Amino acid sequence: MMDAHAGFINGGRCLKKKDPLVGWDDCAEWSQLENVVIEGGGTLDANGDHWYQNKDTMNDQRPMMFDLLWVDGLTIRDLRIRRPGFWTVHPCFSNNVRVTGNDIETYGSNTDGCDPDSSWNVYIFNNTFNTGDEYDLVLEPSEPVTSCE
Repeated sequence: MMDAHAGFINGGRCLKKKDPLVGWDDCAEWSQLENVVIEGGGTLDANGDHWYQNKDTMNDQRPMMFDLLWVDGLTIRDLRIRRPGFWTVHPCFSNNVRVTGNDIETYGSNTDGCDPDSSWNVYIFNNTFNTGDEYDLVLEPSEPVTSCE
C-alpha cells in the first residue's frame, strides 16, 4: 500500500500493515464502517487545481475526493460535487452502496465520476456526470451484481 494524501472525505483506514509489504494492498487489517450517509443539497468542492497544475510530478500522490473503504451501507445522494484531485466517488470493498441524485463535475485526467472498486450490491442512478475522464467505471466487483442505470 502506497501512503498517499488523505482524500476530501475518507472512510476506513489501515490499522496494521503486512510484514513483509507485498505491493498494492499492504494493509493486513482495516477499520470498517456501517450505515454511512453523505447527503445534502450543497456543494462539495475539493479545489483540485493544485493537483491538476502539478500532475506530471505528483500523479501518485493525488487525493481522491470520496475515498470510502470497507463500508457496509453507504449512501451518497443529492450533492453537487466539484473539482477532485483524482477519482471523485470511490467506494472500495464496500457493500450496499447507493449513489443517487448527484451532480458531479470534474476536469483533468483521471477524475472519473464514480469508481466502485471491488464492491457489491452497488446502485448508481439519476446522477449527472460531466467529467475529465470516465463518468462511471466498475472495477473488478467481488460479485457481478452491480447495476448502473
